[in-house]
Amino acid sequence: MKRTFSVVSTFFFIVFPIFSYAQTWEPASLEGIYFSSIEKTSYGIMAGELDTRNRPETYNGIYITKDYGQTWAKFGLEGRGISCLDTNGNLVVAGTYYTENNQGNLFILREELSVWESMGFTYNVSAVAILNDTIYVGTTNHGLWITQDQGQSWLQKIGSGVYGPHIQAILATSDVIIASTSNQTYKSVDNGINWETVTPLNGKNIKHMANDKDTIAVGTFTSDGIYISKDKGTSWEKSYNFGQESVGGLKFFKGCLFAGKADSTSYNLYKSCNLGQTWESFGIVTLDTSTRVNDLELVYSSPDLAIISVNGEGLKTANMDRTFKKNPIFTRPWSNTTLPLIDYITSYFDHEYPLMASGIAEPLEAGNTTYNFLGQREKEPTLYYSSHNGTDFKLPYGTPILAVADGMASYKYCVDCGNTVVINHQNGYQTQYMHLQDEDLITTTDGVFVTSGQVIGKVGMTGRTTGPHLHFVSARDKNDNASFSDEFPWGLTDPFGWQSDKNSDPWPLYALGQYKGIESTYLWNEDQNTISSRISWKYPAEVNLNNLHIRLPPDNVNQPVTVTVQNYVRPKNPLLFYIPSTSFLIETEDIFGQRVTNFNAPLVFTYSLTDLIPDFIDLNTLSAYFWNEISNAWDPLESTFDVTNFSVTFETDHLSHFAVFGEIFEEQKPHTTNTIQGESENGWFRSPPIIYLETNSSNAKILYSINDTQQWKLYTEPIEFINEGINNLLFKSISSLGVEEPIQEIQIRLDTSGKWRSKLLLQNSLFNTQPYQ
Repeated sequence: MKRTFSVVSTFFFIVFPIFSYAQTWEPASLEGIYFSSIEKTSYGIMAGELDTRNRPETYNGIYITKDYGQTWAKFGLEGRGISCLDTNGNLVVAGTYYTENNQGNLFILREELSVWESMGFTYNVSAVAILNDTIYVGTTNHGLWITQDQGQSWLQKIGSGVYGPHIQAILATSDVIIASTSNQTYKSVDNGINWETVTPLNGKNIKHMANDKDTIAVGTFTSDGIYISKDKGTSWEKSYNFGQESVGGLKFFKGCLFAGKADSTSYNLYKSCNLGQTWESFGIVTLDTSTRVNDLELVYSSPDLAIISVNGEGLKTANMDRTFKKNPIFTRPWSNTTLPLIDYITSYFDHEYPLMASGIAEPLEAGNTTYNFLGQREKEPTLYYSSHNGTDFKLPYGTPILAVADGMASYKYCVDCGNTVVINHQNGYQTQYMHLQDEDLITTTDGVFVTSGQVIGKVGMTGRTTGPHLHFVSARDKNDNASFSDEFPWGLTDPFGWQSDKNSDPWPLYALGQYKGIESTYLWNEDQNTISSRISWKYPAEVNLNNLHIRLPPDNVNQPVTVTVQNYVRPKNPLLFYIPSTSFLIETEDIFGQRVTNFNAPLVFTYSLTDLIPDFIDLNTLSAYFWNEISNAWDPLESTFDVTNFSVTFETDHLSHFAVFGEIFEEQKPHTTNTIQGESENGWFRSPPIIYLETNSSNAKILYSINDTQQWKLYTEPIEFINEGINNLLFKSISSLGVEEPIQEIQIRLDTSGKWRSKLLLQNSLFNTQPYQ
């Protein structure tokens, strides 16, 4: 079932539903048509205008946007013609084409001053790069210069005296510095002290450069395409599939390489996610095939934002498509569709090593970590649980379980999985439903055909489990041989797919000999509830997702950020009762993709809890909690409960995983009493005793286990103990709404022949075997 959400927007607050965007390029709201450079900075996104037509109405300075390109403001250096921009996070450096008032052609912007300062550099600047405290400056006629003291002194490194080549591009990484002219490319591995030519790139007219860790890509201004180095510039390979084309703009982003080029009918932006082996179009930028792209910037957001500078057409922007693979063939395996599907999850499919019950051990270093479909990799108890080969849904005992699609159902039983219904769906997928009750199974022998939505069993606690839940497993027939016997674990797949675009799904990359994991596809026919909101630093904003409302006051952040709110996994808190549909994960990232956790002023959260609070909850105990990642515990937040509106409100200046919990009325807590019938002496029964269990709640079930905390049975009749020796009886009551009593335990000692009572049981004892002195 699709859930709806509403958004209240104020001023420059923009909301986009996640993972569903078209790659359409739109003109930016700027009058200029010639921009040399675009740069993400700690102030916002800057664009430098360079219009050499020298018209009086042309601003020819720096523009800035702090609301993801919705509006642009003038930001200084008017009339100078911006030839290049670069930043190292703390500093922004701009090179200019023109000189005014003898201030030179290079300017620096420091965060603490927020004003452009001349660096006294008097040559026309064509390229600039910053690495730590070193600034590399390329000129149009005087070669390359460096300064390590922010312009107090300069050293010329390419060229001699006032003479030198035109430096077209500079790339500065921690391992290598690369600079290019129209016919020569140079590199330095000692921070610009010594330089050597890059022979494979001679005569290539390199105009654009980009890097991602050890990988460097360069693009040619002439029709010679793209060259890539995977070893920090030591060796180079041509990307033949890109073609013999002039490259416009070049940028790595989230593991993919983006570049612009013209084809026979249009100018397109292309991307390659395998280092240039294959390329796919990212959308038509312009129909003018004779134009060129001066620069490209890719901005972290939801959706991510692309900004491109098209010569003669100005800046254009596009929201980047973040769709993930879907095949909506599964319906929900139970009938209640009030809450989001993820709200029932207590344990995820482990995308790193879903090897449980396969006989293959995961590496020791990963033995306590889980990698879920959101791309989160955490240790227990933040995420559960390592090596898990399916998804655990917490459901009340006795909940009818439904087939997610048509297919042939069969039965299996194992010590760990208990009663299990297996359905081959005849569409390449198989599903398994574990821990079902003994009663009302669709079959316990031969296969029967079932239809989507048909009841196949009920939630139980058979097999190895600590509480009632459905362990749901899905697998795909990788080799299409109509058999799944060879697909465990290699065909195991997560029905929630892989929804992270920040890192790759590790399961398809895992291999053992000839066997390999498989890609996961989102298989549910209902959408997951997520909303992402671009927040301008200056204006207030509001976000609504289902029953959660968030209000952000103005001036709350120092730069543009994106707030993502999503329904999240059901939390585990053994001391309190979780209020359904209140588990939300809220994350914020800046335009560099860095996580933002703290704000200048508190954010105001309001949970609407109408029809969500069970009658057995004490309203006076309701409170919001956040997951403390340091202590791995749920910590309370100072909260206010509005009895009239049935809402909980709290304030916080940091973002996390939030949920609402409350305490159960003492008289509403299920409780089990026991009565033992039998003759005993000194704590030992001489004949098999009979144990009677009784619960205080008419809608509760009693479950018991003998000598095992993870093998449970439904109590339906008195229990007779016939096993000689010492036995432990564990039992608890579970209400129809899923409220569980803490486990109780009693010890039953049975000795009908007298042999046990005469024995002394020693455990964990030490004995001295040395002769007595």
